[in-house]
Formats: sequence, C-alpha cells, structure tokens
Amino acid sequence: MDSLSTKTCTVCKNVFPLSKFYKSDKGRLKSSCATCCSIRNKKAYLKNKDKRIEANKKWAEKNKTRIQETKIRRKFGIGLKEKQELFERQGSCCAICKCKSNVRERDWDVDHCHETGVVRGILCSNCNRALGLFQDNAEYLQNAAEYLKNKRKKEANSV
Repeated sequence: MDSLSTKTCTVCKNVFPLSKFYKSDKGRLKSSCATCCSIRNKKAYLKNKDKRIEANKKWAEKNKTRIQETKIRRKFGIGLKEKQELFERQGSCCAICKCKSNVRERDWDVDHCHETGVVRGILCSNCNRALGLFQDNAEYLQNAAEYLKNKRKKEANSV
C-alpha cells in the first residue's frame, strides 16, 4: 500500500487504509482509526453514563413526534401526515370494525402486508391483533365468520 491510500492512527500507531478512518464535520479524516474512536467513545459514555441516559430521556420527551415520524417512516414507508390522511380517508375510524376510538388508548395501528410491505389501512389495536392471529389469511377469517354465523343459527333455533 502506498502512503496516499493509507494513514497511521495516532493512538494505536497502526497503518490502515483510509476507509478505516471516520471523517470530521469539516470533511477531513480523523487522526485516530475507527476502532480507537469507538473505544474512546465507549469509555467516555461509560464514564458519563447516567448523564447521557438522562440527556437522552430529556431529548426523547421533547422529540416524541420526531421519534414517531422516524419509526413509522422506517417501518412502513409513510410519515405521520400520510398516516393521518389515510385515516381521514377511511372515515377517521378503524378500517375493519369502524370504531371511532381505539380501545387501548394508544395510537392507531398501520396495517400492512407482511409479504410486500404495502400499507393497507389504519386499524384499531383489536382488529390489527386479530389479523395477526389469523396470520393475514382471508380463508381463516372467512371460516371464522361462517363458524360464528352457524353457531348463531343453532343458538336461535334451540331457543
């Protein structure tokens, strides 16, 4: 390796390819290799662990919406705005049972196809869990509906 494609770490004194060095905010390569940077950062974190945890909690409290936006965008490919628009298009209620308030006093669930990742609608917690328990299988759901209808008929005839 030539000196243009390598660099010596100022901490461990080993020679590494440039790809083993992080860039600074100004775009320059840091003087210590990625491994040494990680070790230094871990030591600093452990030294101030309680302060860091408290600072992270405070940041999370102030940035709840940002955290929700990131989670939903990463998991489903839509943001909070798109979720709200979809919810309003389906009548501001669960797409299956049509309830207007979520039973468990939590946010509405984004229903999606586990094979394709395509978002199907917004559901209450109960309906979302039910689909999951039926393994998103339409035949199982139809069988369950028929089962319930038949049981109701038998109960009505026996009275």
